[in-house]
Amino acid sequence: MSSEGFERSEPRTGLIALLGGAIIVEQIFSLPGLGRLVLFAVFNRDWPLIQGLVFFLATLTIALNFLVDLSYAWLDPRIGRG
Repeated sequence: MSSEGFERSEPRTGLIALLGGAIIVEQIFSLPGLGRLVLFAVFNRDWPLIQGLVFFLATLTIALNFLVDLSYAWLDPRIGRG
């Protein structure tokens, strides 16, 4: 437990919840998307597709984190470049 009394959730728990939420929304509204694609790939044991999706999602996560870091430096001039 941290000093404030709140427990930190593990990052993979949030990712699993996000993917689970995507699958549920896609199923309810009959939308094609990455959640359904991941689900079908896992059930069909399509290893190359699973590897490609993991690589794509990891690259997307890294790129978005990088863009957020750049936007922090642009929006808040107190953050230096060093």
